[in-house]
Formats: sequence, C-alpha cells, structure tokens
Amino acid sequence: MARTGRVRCETDLYHVTIRGCGRQIIFEDAVDRNFFLDRLELLSAQERVDVIAYCLMDNHVHIVLFDPEGVLGVFMQRLCCVYARYFNERLDRSGHLFQGRYSSAAIEDVRHLLTVVRYVHDNPVKAGISGRECYKWSSYRGYVEDRGFVSRSLVYELIGGAVRFVEFSSSEDSWRDLARVMHSDGVEVLEVARTALGGRDPLVIGASSKSERDDCIRVLSECGLNASEISRITGVPRRVISRVACRS
Repeated sequence: MARTGRVRCETDLYHVTIRGCGRQIIFEDAVDRNFFLDRLELLSAQERVDVIAYCLMDNHVHIVLFDPEGVLGVFMQRLCCVYARYFNERLDRSGHLFQGRYSSAAIEDVRHLLTVVRYVHDNPVKAGISGRECYKWSSYRGYVEDRGFVSRSLVYELIGGAVRFVEFSSSEDSWRDLARVMHSDGVEVLEVARTALGGRDPLVIGASSKSERDDCIRVLSECGLNASEISRITGVPRRVISRVACRS
C-alpha cells in the first residue's frame, strides 16, 4: 500500500523527530554532531527552511521548523540521506540508520510554538544528562546568547527577547504566566488551557487522580478561566470546579 501524503499545516510550523533504527545511537561523538549541525544549517539555507530550535540526543533528534515553501519532505530526505551516508561510511557499516520516515507534528498556532520549543530544550534535563544551559547540542544557548544559525525572531517576539526567554524556560510558573497573557488577549480557551498545563490535553484531567485533577483545576482558575470554561474543556462537573477553585 502506498504511503499517505503528509498534510501541510496552515502555520507552516512543525516539530520534527528522527530516531535511530531499533533505538541505536546515531551520534558517536562531537564530530558526528557537528557534521549533522553543519548540514542542518547548510540545507536549511538551500531549501529556505527556518530552523527555530533543535536538540541532538544520542539516539534521536528534535527539530522545530518553519517551512513556508512547503518543502519539508525534500528537506528532511536530503538531511537524513546525507547524514546516514556519512555515518555509515565513517563506521564502515551498512543498512538503515533511521527508524522509518521522520515524524512531524503540526504546531497549530504560534503561541503553542513556545510550548514545543521549551519541550525540545528540556530533553537533556528530563533525561538526567545536563541542565539546559550547559548542554552543547541544543539551540538553547543560541537563544540565550543571541547567536548561531537558528531563527530566533519569532520566539523572541512572542516571549519578549533573550532575557524573558531565560525566565520563561526556567520558571515553574512560566506556562501559567503565558496563559494569563493569552487569556487577556482573548485567545481561544482550549489553547489557553493547553499552554497553562504545559502542553497537556485538558481532557485527561477528568481521568486523573483527585489531587492531580484539583491541582490542574487550580492552575486553570488562576489563569482567569471561569468554572464554565474549565468544565467545557475538561469534562469535570462545574460544581466540582467551583468547590476546588474556592479552596485555592
């Protein structure tokens, strides 16, 4: 059966992931990582694709891309092919390096972009490898120091510059702060809730434990959402939401 084509996102923003076949490592050392980043920079310029963020882990890579020309497939094919050929030749190996096609998740709105960028930069933190500010193989330091080939203008515009970016990336309340701003701007309630919860789907709240459910309700309430709005997007009864919010 033929593969189905990828649907182009209206925002042209994508979170792309490539993984090693069978979870094998795809980078042996700094030489490999630098080669990958050099080709990422070169091909992004050739194909006119903006790299907004990236993070290289041992056996997978996250890349956030802006693809106004609709050439994501060509771009990723070229990137994966040139790197796989290099890696196989260097290690005198053969066979597939990557696990199938790359995966691409559409970023539906520009504010949601911040959620994805933070998630990408937090990968080494969640893996227990390094703090985001010390990790050499992500675009985080490029944002902090305003240097490198990544396209930072959109994120800077949304977050308020490099200093605000650091605050947003490190603050436990950053999702909540951003959601408050979004709500005051009249942004759609589901989008506000998703941002306040750090990218989580509000619908899972109803199936969570009581303590976790109540914590999430408090977060949404603190962002300015009323009981009716929270009930509509979570499925939790309004009387429960009102009771929890009153105890905050």
